[in-house]
Amino acid sequence: MDAQSYLNELGAMAAEYNKTSKELALVLIEKSSGILALMTESKSIKEAELRWQCTPSGKKELELTYKLRGLKELISASKTVIRSKNDDYWNSNV
Repeated sequence: MDAQSYLNELGAMAAEYNKTSKELALVLIEKSSGILALMTESKSIKEAELRWQCTPSGKKELELTYKLRGLKELISASKTVIRSKNDDYWNSNV
């Protein structure tokens, strides 16, 4: 894969990261009111948070969090490959 392909892939991953982080922000906004509602039925905040994790939005939060972590790792790896290819190019043309 050439450097331009890595740049295109990096751009696509960055766009996906941006989209996913916005989705997660909306879920986290919902989480605050959801936790407050669950606190009326719970004995502790920890119990309310555990109940939140069982809701569809709680599951979505977990899914988006892990998706962001994966994208972050892929973006980092792509940046490393691009940096390495750039170094190889400059070292071979000296």
